[in-house]
Amino acid sequence: MLKLFISYSHTDESKVCNFITYMTPLTTGENNLLDIWYDRNIKAGDDFWDEIESHLADRDIVCLFLSKDYIASGACRHEMEKALEMRQRYGIMVIPVILSKCRWLEVNPNLKKLLAATKDAKEINSYPTEDEGWDDVYEHLKDAAESYSSIKKLSLTDDFKDFLNDAALLAKAHSEKAKLTLDDIYVNQELTIVDSKHQEKKTTVESVISDFDQGYKVSIMGDDQSGKSSILKMFFRELKKRHFVPIYIKDTEVLMQGKIKNRMEEEFKRQYITSLNLKDVNPSMVVPLIDDFHKAKNKEKILQELQDYKSCVLIVDDIFSLDITNEQLIIDFKRYRIRELKASLRNKLIKNWLTIREGENLPPFSNADLARIDEMTNIVEQSLGKAFGKGIMPAHPFFILYVLSTYDFEIQPGGNHNITSQGHCYQALIYFFLRSHGVDNDNVDGYVNFFTEFAQAIYLNKGNDLNPEQYDDFLKTYSNVYNFIEPKNEFLRKVYASGIIAVSSFNTYSFGYPYLYYFFAGKFFSENWNDVDSKGHEWCVEEVKNIIQNLHKTSNAYIAIFIAHHTKNLSLLKLIVNVADDIFSKYPPATFDKHCLSVFQKQSFSMPQPSLPSRNNVEVNRANALKIQDEIEDIPNEDNIDEEEVADELSIELRRSAKTVEVIGAIVKNRAGSLGNELLKNLFLTGVNVHLRQTSSFLALIEKMTEENNYSDFLVERIRDNYPNESEEKLKQIANRFFWSANFGFIFTNIRKISKSLGSNKLTNIVKEVCDSMNTPASFMIKHTILMWSNKNLRIKELVKMDKILDCPISKSVMTWIITEYCSMHRIDYKDSSKLEQLGIKAKNLLSKSKNE
Repeated sequence: MLKLFISYSHTDESKVCNFITYMTPLTTGENNLLDIWYDRNIKAGDDFWDEIESHLADRDIVCLFLSKDYIASGACRHEMEKALEMRQRYGIMVIPVILSKCRWLEVNPNLKKLLAATKDAKEINSYPTEDEGWDDVYEHLKDAAESYSSIKKLSLTDDFKDFLNDAALLAKAHSEKAKLTLDDIYVNQELTIVDSKHQEKKTTVESVISDFDQGYKVSIMGDDQSGKSSILKMFFRELKKRHFVPIYIKDTEVLMQGKIKNRMEEEFKRQYITSLNLKDVNPSMVVPLIDDFHKAKNKEKILQELQDYKSCVLIVDDIFSLDITNEQLIIDFKRYRIRELKASLRNKLIKNWLTIREGENLPPFSNADLARIDEMTNIVEQSLGKAFGKGIMPAHPFFILYVLSTYDFEIQPGGNHNITSQGHCYQALIYFFLRSHGVDNDNVDGYVNFFTEFAQAIYLNKGNDLNPEQYDDFLKTYSNVYNFIEPKNEFLRKVYASGIIAVSSFNTYSFGYPYLYYFFAGKFFSENWNDVDSKGHEWCVEEVKNIIQNLHKTSNAYIAIFIAHHTKNLSLLKLIVNVADDIFSKYPPATFDKHCLSVFQKQSFSMPQPSLPSRNNVEVNRANALKIQDEIEDIPNEDNIDEEEVADELSIELRRSAKTVEVIGAIVKNRAGSLGNELLKNLFLTGVNVHLRQTSSFLALIEKMTEENNYSDFLVERIRDNYPNESEEKLKQIANRFFWSANFGFIFTNIRKISKSLGSNKLTNIVKEVCDSMNTPASFMIKHTILMWSNKNLRIKELVKMDKILDCPISKSVMTWIITEYCSMHRIDYKDSSKLEQLGIKAKNLLSKSKNE
């Protein structure tokens, strides 16, 4: 029995009574289809508004008795808004009953989506007799209620329920749970709206599902492993809750041959427990959900057949629309493209992963939990290649979870013991794709060799795709040198099916993702290091030297990192050290003592002292930091710059210094347990000094600018419009403050950059030995910044000495801000916060000391 709620104006109460009388056959006897409620059912003593809200929230059908009095009533409009919201969220039926002429379509745009209870939305009072009007309402309501009731009774088979919550390839990927489910790991992915007006407008899967209504046709584009099938499963689950009848279709072999209606009927019987045939279900509520539609043999024929259904959702690839000659078949589709996960969503996914326990509830995050989250975040960011901009591996859930799984199980595929842990991660992923597409373990080596040689061909083509002629030449050369371990056509079929090599719509050949190219290019150079050409030249060594000397180019930086993933070759490491020592070599490493920072003291500049944040704000502070990172990642980055056009020497030197230190950092972190201590210390010191020499060059520049006093007028002109009522003198003061705050920020950021690039809890002893031997204020700041962020250890007993070690107010202020930033992201207990006050860092909004502390 369906519960029906009547929303009406008391002025129209007589109409409600007539309606209830006419509905008697549906509320009594064998039919007994409806349980009708309206506010006259409220008993004396009950809270009037609470009863209305309670019954409205519990209904299957809401009838809106629309008239001018209804529209004029605020209470009625509130009920209408509530009903429309419930329709959107829970799929209840909302049926307008038009009592008399009124501007009901102008009250709420969502009313236009609804089918009125009378033919052509005719008003009850416009029928020859009112009885004829109610008879029309009766027929409509009976059909609608029977249809809704049959849909509401539909339940899913157990097998299909399991399928909808199946984590597919990642089901056995977690060490703490026998079988992962989609609910364990799913995050609400972002989509880009694809149309001529909103090319960059973003939305979410949840929003698209929430907005989905009868008549909606949706196509979602995405790469392989971008989460397309998971998204389609979420569509199914949510649409089913809203009493649609979704039907999921995916073919792995037949590629949707035959009539779509027959396939829909077959899947309907497989997915639902029902004695109904699909033709007995209201077709306006049936929603075909077709996975990998772009692989269908005859897409236009299927699209033509899908016209029989008002709504559908298709999963497609980026060139889907190019295959459709009849554009009318897809003109009504709302199109979306799956976006990579932004920083905050990556963080949520990592939290989901780390809090999966068999049958356990999620505990509050302690500092130990936060340390684990930060550790795995660093691993994920390194694997994605986020240090240099947009990255080399797509930040889709599958790739992130596979990285986490690889580190979780400490998978070490193959027999290459020279490869780093992060290199293992990439290799495991490559092996996974090969095995998933029919490559036997015994044959993996032959495919890996093919990809390695292909990487050389791409490198020699300056990193560009191979055109058909170039690719044919590569295949001929390869077959002359190497044996195809399977029939060539079958071998190449598996190569393309794995996605490791991709063929573009322009028929060019490249690696499917950048990390694949860099992995195999690094492998090629590491394996052919000592090769000589026909003239006796060590051409491979020369190429690597060229790569290392031009690390300002992103592709070179990545290739260098991947060479180091594959080999511990000392010649490579010495080459990197020599190149790094040459960067900003005219300047000594900054020490951050009072002489080094005298340019600040001459200006009597000081930063305001920060306060320790409340311990209750840790999650908020972390969320805000992630929000900022999200916004930064949305900004077009330097990877879009043509690096050959970066002409001025300073820009090249700055880029080279940053990327060289990132390369050194990647090596010492990944080789922390396999390189000798002396070599690790030398590499770490080299990376630190690059940044410190860069800082010295910066300090020399600002000293020159202050001597020439040529920055003030420049800044005044740029801030004038923001301060229209300020005097010229005041504008100069503001500009001066901005200039010196920015310079302070540079020093703060450089210390944090060193910490992030070179710091790791695996390098604690190396960090302490090198920094202690340097014995400068700068090394003190670097050591404690790395130890607090990598080891989650403030070492307050040593920090209290900073007044003696940091002899310059600016360096003290930088260190204070670093400590405060750390405290804002971690839970600091009462005892430690009291000790920090000895450093002049006062607590703000701290909880009073509790009995448990």
